[in-house]
Amino acid sequence: MNIKEPLVSICCITYNHENYIRDAIEGFIAQKTTFSFEIIIHDDASTDGTVKIIKEYARKFPDLIIPIYQSENQCAKGNKVWLDYIYPRTRGKYIALCEGDDYWIDPLKLQKQVEFLEMNPDYGLVHTHYAKYIQGENKFYRKTFSWYSNIRDGYVLDEIIQNDFIKTLTVCYRKNLIEDDFSKMITDLRNARAFTGDRLLWIYLASKTKIKYFSQEMAIYRVLNSSASHFTNYYDEYNFYNSIKILEEYCVQKFDVSNTTVENIKYKWDWYNLRHCFIIIDKKNIKYYINNMINNNKYIVKTAIISIIILNDKIWAWVVSIFMKRKYLFKKL
Repeated sequence: MNIKEPLVSICCITYNHENYIRDAIEGFIAQKTTFSFEIIIHDDASTDGTVKIIKEYARKFPDLIIPIYQSENQCAKGNKVWLDYIYPRTRGKYIALCEGDDYWIDPLKLQKQVEFLEMNPDYGLVHTHYAKYIQGENKFYRKTFSWYSNIRDGYVLDEIIQNDFIKTLTVCYRKNLIEDDFSKMITDLRNARAFTGDRLLWIYLASKTKIKYFSQEMAIYRVLNSSASHFTNYYDEYNFYNSIKILEEYCVQKFDVSNTTVENIKYKWDWYNLRHCFIIIDKKNIKYYINNMINNNKYIVKTAIISIIILNDKIWAWVVSIFMKRKYLFKKL
């Protein structure tokens, strides 16, 4: 394969993925394409055997794999690993992403995605269906996710702000859509203590271009106990979702979205905060969030029920006794 002018740059971020990185790399090199591609693997100072495995493959495929090794963990230092270290090295017209603990199972994934993008210049990103592999249970989860049955093609900015239905390991998008303002947005959100992940990238691209969804299962998303969305205590869960709240509220102000989307985001997080107040037994703020929602006819029945709960001392005492049993959630802080 001649990769002097790769059409696609496959970008992989990895850290302590010794047990999984082989699956990821094998999925990359198994791609059957009519075009050249490159594989850029960034290791963020792994402390296990990940680097050794990457070096093994880099020796076997020196014209294909471009490794980047860090001596210090850049993510922990707050650096923008993707923008600072990986993106400047990419040469492809298109970018495909997959983290080191996930992997591709369709050898024609890139071919299908690039063919579509080449034939449809008004589309800037293609994502696909995927399956989950629960590492701790050693089993696959292939049940159709409910939101995937309603995914639209085209301009989906409003939908992607409200629901995170694009998975990093499934995407291929046009590199030239990423402009300088994207870096500033990441900085703004980090200063606001928001966990952006790749969610901001999908929203950013959706504000610029049409998006295509392939319903074929082309990749495996590995669920690990140590993943960012796996929680061992309630405060970790709350802080994680609160950072997503900051991201979504930022985006509805930044981008041109419908009034319905603005309202849906507001009430979604009012309800989440209401749930939080019930868990920590915060009666004062429960009333505050109910007052915020009282004029929203869509939730009038729920609001009425909650109002009855907090206004009736006996019912409230019963609710508190139920939630007090959930105090185990706070054990590990």
